[in-house]
Parts: sequence; structure tokens; C-alpha cells
Amino acid sequence: MGLKSLVTGCTGLKNLVFNDFPTLDDNGIQEVTKKTKVQELSLLGTQFLTDDSFKSLANTKSLRRLRVEANQLISDTAVKLIGKLSSELTHLYISDCQRITDHSLKALASCRNLTVLNVADCVRITDTGVRYLVDGPSGPKLRELNITNCIRVGDIALVNIHKRCHSLAYLSVCFCEHISEAGIELLGQTHSLVSLDISGCACGDQGLSALGNNTRFKDVTLAECHKITDLGLQKFAQQCKDVNRLSLAHCKNLTDGAIKNLAFCCRLLNVLDLAGCKLLVA
Repeated sequence: MGLKSLVTGCTGLKNLVFNDFPTLDDNGIQEVTKKTKVQELSLLGTQFLTDDSFKSLANTKSLRRLRVEANQLISDTAVKLIGKLSSELTHLYISDCQRITDHSLKALASCRNLTVLNVADCVRITDTGVRYLVDGPSGPKLRELNITNCIRVGDIALVNIHKRCHSLAYLSVCFCEHISEAGIELLGQTHSLVSLDISGCACGDQGLSALGNNTRFKDVTLAECHKITDLGLQKFAQQCKDVNRLSLAHCKNLTDGAIKNLAFCCRLLNVLDLAGCKLLVA
């Protein structure tokens, strides 16, 4: 009742946050779409919304930013409509939505204005879905992509990202266990990147040294990359001297020698995470 009164009285609403709203249902979203031209909507923790809600949002055609998290009812059907009708969509976050598959990424490929996509923890997404996405009109415009814990994504996805995503500045592939050191080396040649998170990936000294080929990196997260040693970090630091933020948390083979190299080479560092690096001496 309160929501209906709100959207009836405030028809100019364009940005709405309904996070952690357990009573919000499809009827509520339908009221919003009937009475307002919502452009930005955050629905984190609203697990009872079904495809009907997202179909209503797609039909408004005014949607620019949408955030959804941990919703196990939204499916490819809804995302297909969003991809087809939401021509103004620029930012889409649909993390930890277990029914989302490659078909959703194929539908989103046609979103010509899409620049930010987060499908973290959507574990059914594969290399094929990433190829669908980047081969479409949205591929060259993507600026930020988060496929953290998409455990079926591997090196082939990185090959296609490297080929097509020439505007990509931010990439997160944390805990994508099928990404090998060869794939990581390719990211060192993706010179549009300024921020990279490969936490928990199979990156060793060879991969880290290759990442150093991209001297534009400002923010790099290497947490739990257990194969990294002082040698790899030294080579990276010698090339990426402008890095501002670096996480080496739980890189257990690093010693004081690596930190000395950082101190000498990376004078612009302002954030450094060394949590769990047990060989370091205070």
C-alpha cells in the first residue's frame, strides 16, 4: 500500500533502491513501472521477484541501470526481454542468479549502450556465453566486466575478450579455475585494462611477468595466487611502475626481497595488501 501511494504521488521518481526488501513482490514492481519512468533500480536481496517483474521493467524502455543479486527466480527469459527492449541500458548487475546461462549473454550482446556488466557467481555461464556477448554490438563498448567465480569460464573467453573488447578497463575473473597461465599472459597484451582482479587463479611467475607488459595497470589484485614468487613480482614491478593499488594477500611464497623491489620500483603505491604473507619479517 505504501509503495503504491509513493509511486502515485511521486511520478517523477527515476532512481529507486529497494535492497533487502523482503516483502517486495511482482505487484510492487508492476506499480513502479506503471506510474514512473524509472531509470536506475537496485534490487539486491529481493529474492521473491520473478521474471514477471523484470518483464515489466523491460517494457518501460527507460531503464539504464539495474542491480539484482542472489535471485534464484530470474531466468534467461527475463534477460532476453531486457536485452531486446531496454535500448538505454548501460549498467547491468545480475550476480549470483543461478538460472542465468549463456542465453542471457547472447541476448545482452545486442545492447548497444551496455558498458558495465557484472555476472559474478552465475556459475552456468561458459566461454560460449562470453563469446556471444563480446561478438555483439556491446563488445567493443564494454568498459567493465565481472565474471568472478564463473567456474566454467576459461582461456577461450579471454582470447575473445582480448580480440573484441578494446574499451575494457576493468576486468575481474576471480576463482575462474579453468583460466590458465596462458590466458593470464594474454591479459598483459590487453592494453586497455587499468584494473584487473585474478584472485585465486593459476597465475605464477610467468603469468605475472607477462602482465607487466601492460604498463597502464593502476589496480591489480593477485590474492591467493599461490604460485607467485619474488622473481615474478620483481619482473612485474619493474614494468608496472605506476600501479597505485596492489593486493598480494595470501601469496605465501613472497619474502622480504619482493617487498624491497616494490619499494624501489612502485613509488606511486598507496594501497598494498599483504595479509597472510607469512614469510615476511616485520
